[in-house]
Amino acid sequence: RITFRQVNKLKKDFEIINGVLMRYNGNESHVIIPDEVIKINERAFWSSDTLESVVISGSVKEIGSSAFWSCAALE
Repeated sequence: RITFRQVNKLKKDFEIINGVLMRYNGNESHVIIPDEVIKINERAFWSSDTLESVVISGSVKEIGSSAFWSCAALE
């Protein structure tokens, strides 16, 4: 179970501008996209070596090309 404190820490790993996830800067293997994100930008997770899974909320309406480019561990 994820606590409120953990969610706040994890949100710091996201660079979000006007609802657009510009870049993920964390190194977690399992990521939950914050609810305020409506678009995942091109190359937002580019070459994230540790990323294994991503939960994308219903608020996301668009995923940019190559958003998950070179994420070798992503299932």
